[in-house]
Amino acid sequence: MQKTIILILTLLVIPSQLFAQRRGSRDMGGGISFVAPSDSAKTQLFVFGVMGYYMDQGQLIEFEPILNVDFSDGEIDLTSFLILSYSVRVLTMAMGGEYGEIRRRSEGGDEAGVYFSAGGGLWLDSYKDQLDSKVYSAPLLSLGVGTHSLLGSMASMRTQVKYLYNFPTGKEHTAPWSTVLVTTSFSVFTKL
Repeated sequence: MQKTIILILTLLVIPSQLFAQRRGSRDMGGGISFVAPSDSAKTQLFVFGVMGYYMDQGQLIEFEPILNVDFSDGEIDLTSFLILSYSVRVLTMAMGGEYGEIRRRSEGGDEAGVYFSAGGGLWLDSYKDQLDSKVYSAPLLSLGVGTHSLLGSMASMRTQVKYLYNFPTGKEHTAPWSTVLVTTSFSVFTKL
């Protein structure tokens, strides 16, 4: 009985370890922050996600939904970004020598690295107070650089700096505006 359980666990765990950053692999994750400064009536909730599809070990397509909610004095301001980007590894942070080669082979060739991303999407801004509500939306362009650091063979930590160029729309947003996002997130690899 014990050998059967070990065999089943081995058959389930070992193949899943080989999926990370292989063609067709996916990683999903995200982060959240909540800010309620003591000297301000404004409270802020920031939630973001990331879903990546690896075309190979150094290229992936990422979808990032980002939501920012500001609460203050009976008003709610909701800003969201939907970004689809192409990321490519520009620098590999691999261990050298014999130990590094053994580690890469045992983890299916996974390597941490620095990634550059470029993409586009849509921004939405919703404002609601006691008397009125408005919604604005327009396209956006995005450029980013960040790292993917492996935490074992099934999880990673991402850090990223992303510049968003938001196109104008409506009476409230007559000029283009930009946003710089600095994020850290955790994700797990899956294979459907």
